[in-house]
Amino acid sequence: MLIRIRAAALNYLDLAVARGQFGQADDDAFVPGTDGAGEIVAMGDRVRGWRVGERVIVGLIVDWAGGSLTPLTGQRLCGVTFPGLLAEYAVVPASALVKMTDALSFTQAATLPIAATTAWNAIVAGDVRSGSTFVTQGTGGVSLFELSLAKAACARDRHVVIG
Repeated sequence: MLIRIRAAALNYLDLAVARGQFGQADDDAFVPGTDGAGEIVAMGDRVRGWRVGERVIVGLIVDWAGGSLTPLTGQRLCGVTFPGLLAEYAVVPASALVKMTDALSFTQAATLPIAATTAWNAIVAGDVRSGSTFVTQGTGGVSLFELSLAKAACARDRHVVIG
């Protein structure tokens, strides 16, 4: 799939890649950028379920569409071990895409892949629900997404800023 990138967001993983702590930052031809959103401009003739012009979010783990994560499906990470989204256009497999809701701008949607997914996983793994008490650390993207999701689940927050 050829995606016209309309917005990209930066997160801590991008910093780790830039510092050479993770991924392929030492390759001068490597394109960084783990989070982004855009629109489909072209696709292969074997691709089904998508159409040109559709608004999409690009996921971090480009070969994982669902089910259990395996070493094979978890190998290529957008902007880490696979070309990223700090570009005008990106080529990604269809498995890397999630349809964007019309309620979000490209800028809003670009912030979701890592921070929001991390927060969602914490809420689910922690079984946060009505009446639960939860604590977040700091005021970064993951903490703010976690706060929003937990409040939507009617949990009580104890937001702690450590600094």
